[in-house]
Amino acid sequence: MKTLAILGSTGSIGESALKVVNEFPEKFRVKALAAGLRADRALEQAKLLGAEIVAVAREEDAKRLRGELPGVEVLHGEDGLLRVATAEGVQMVLSSIVGAAGLKP
Repeated sequence: MKTLAILGSTGSIGESALKVVNEFPEKFRVKALAAGLRADRALEQAKLLGAEIVAVAREEDAKRLRGELPGVEVLHGEDGLLRVATAEGVQMVLSSIVGAAGLKP
């Protein structure tokens, strides 16, 4: 089983990747997710997949998600994105972040 981190999980490429993960649960496990401004969708994904780490763009969204995801490490901004990309135990990182924001991780 491959342990994954998905950067850009709420975009079209991230959503497509998660469909594959859901079709093959014996092959993939999502440990960490990073989303931009679609925090509500990231919340749904985290609950569905049992993600241990979630990062969103805005601090206010991260604060709200912390209340809704007990036991999950919820972060924001570039530091959160880097934490998702470098999470211990992750074997594969899928980066589907558009533009310069996706270059650093």
